[in-house]
Amino acid sequence: MMELFEYESIESPHDLRACELLPGNEDEDVHIKLYHQPLSALKECEALSYEWGSQFKDNIIYCDGKILKVTRNLMVALKRLRNRKPPSSESRLLWIDAVCINQQDADEVPKQILIMSDIYANAKRVLVWIGEEKTLTREAFGIFPVLAMYYEKSVWPLGEFDENNDWRIIRQSSILVDGDRIEQLTQEECWPSVLELLTSRTYFTRLWMVQEVALSRETETLVVCGNVFTTWATFHRAAGMILHCAFLRKSSKDQAILGNIFNQKIIQKNFHNNTLTIWDCVHLTCIREFSDLRDRYFGLLGLFNDEIRSQLAHIDYNRSAPEEIYQVCATLLIRRERHLYHFRLLNSAPAVNKLSKLSTWALRFDHIAPWLLPTFPSILELLIAEDPVVEGMALYAEGLILDTVVRVSENFSERNLRAQVLEAYDQLEISLGDLYDDDNKAIDPLWQALIAFQQGFDDYGGCRHRFVTIFSRWMLDELGITPETLAQNPTVRDLAKNYPRLASTFPETLESVLDLRAFCERSKELNQALRKTAAAPDDEKFVGISMESRLFQNATSKLENQGRNLFTSAKHQLGIGPMGDSRDGNITPAVQVGDQIAVIARTTGPVILRPLDDGSYILVGYGYITYLLDAPCLQPSKVPRLSRLRIY
Repeated sequence: MMELFEYESIESPHDLRACELLPGNEDEDVHIKLYHQPLSALKECEALSYEWGSQFKDNIIYCDGKILKVTRNLMVALKRLRNRKPPSSESRLLWIDAVCINQQDADEVPKQILIMSDIYANAKRVLVWIGEEKTLTREAFGIFPVLAMYYEKSVWPLGEFDENNDWRIIRQSSILVDGDRIEQLTQEECWPSVLELLTSRTYFTRLWMVQEVALSRETETLVVCGNVFTTWATFHRAAGMILHCAFLRKSSKDQAILGNIFNQKIIQKNFHNNTLTIWDCVHLTCIREFSDLRDRYFGLLGLFNDEIRSQLAHIDYNRSAPEEIYQVCATLLIRRERHLYHFRLLNSAPAVNKLSKLSTWALRFDHIAPWLLPTFPSILELLIAEDPVVEGMALYAEGLILDTVVRVSENFSERNLRAQVLEAYDQLEISLGDLYDDDNKAIDPLWQALIAFQQGFDDYGGCRHRFVTIFSRWMLDELGITPETLAQNPTVRDLAKNYPRLASTFPETLESVLDLRAFCERSKELNQALRKTAAAPDDEKFVGISMESRLFQNATSKLENQGRNLFTSAKHQLGIGPMGDSRDGNITPAVQVGDQIAVIARTTGPVILRPLDDGSYILVGYGYITYLLDAPCLQPSKVPRLSRLRIY
């Protein structure tokens, strides 16, 4: 039985191990040698950036003739990266975290993590391994330079800041290229493979990869897939082109990884320009995945400058609890940058949070929502206040308590979603009836709360129309109204005659009924007629599930089984809360009666606070409240007087 490899200790904190990957043919075992070298020797070494994949090390390679177990993904990468023999007999010098760091040595791991920024910044080259080849991968890599060329012509600036020092992607021009010629690329046989490589490779979902690529030099970084490769510059520009051209993508779901690739380039550019802040590192990587809660900080450590790292030097990977790490980082973020933008990411109520000893205002990355809510920069312009202050576990910030929650729904689930939406509509019709002389008074806040806040208000009119369409199906189904019944209603027939544009499609098919219903939302008379129409004599109902808008399906799927609920305030505002506790047996909504709606200086939107007996608060989370900007105290003509709030 062969002997297991044993590591020798690294004596100097500025030393590392380099891996010599010996040449071999595809069917041969992988053989390596490890050498202790100073950091200065990295100029001859290539650093490998790859996804660990499975944590099980059940694949064998041989180090100095002894067994060393690694993950399958690393085994595949090593077989592809080594030189073939013959014709070559040359070895390849690499730095690989899982091999060059003794992962079983609790003292060595944190010390080597601290020098990883130097490793990726000074290596001869960084190899980004995104996995094995698939069908037509080689042909797809041939398309990347074409997409990158079009991207260069389109002039998309990267990583600019607005006046609030908040991150924005500012478009200086439209894409100035021949759309027809670009679209022809989608007819290529390898186009599905192009999309697979740019939208499905899980390498770009992992947090640790962010700093590994950002620290590297763009000109010395290669993206490798099986036996084919391209430059990082070509790869991210190809991704940028598809990200900004919707007609090149299959669905909106493709945007997640494309966005990660695009943000990766922004981070790299601004890191080398010395403009990255803690907040930039945090929110541009907020949907990245990690295995250990501590990795949310340590996976970004290399991106912080020396001053920030010195203030975090007391944090130890093996000895510091996640609560301590997050609390310290949140405190440093607030004190250095003097804002509370991170409240946008607090989309889960404290009840669901695993880090129970953490202040509710601190960064909580163990349970983060997969999207950012819209911001309200005009609020920031009105709230002129002192900087937020952290004292121990307490945050002192100036803000306004605008309203109180008086009614809450159950948590959304697959079972009750339709009923909750229809009930909320009825409640709004009643509560807003005497306040607004507007037929849209109930439908607008409802669709905005359920759909628009998740879409960032893109395609505002189109989103509303699609929501009204499916909502109409639900309402008519609830009332038992069929297309035939609706067609016989005198009021409906008279209205249709008065509007010629509807006459050609007046209810003969389900789709025409839905189009009419979308128009009906703007007609109180017809709305009332629909509610009074008798149920159909037969049991035929609208069967609209297969025809529902993809937008609505995508949005509502984010609401179900997450502990989110609708709420109504004393001033008749409708809102939707953060994620709550949706564990089996616990149905407590995230937002509860008595919670308060507030805006706080140096944030970017409304928050939900829960008052405590001593006059302080806990932060339930970031919420969305329709028509918030209509509040009298937030009008430009009035300067609100802020209160000092204490939040734990």
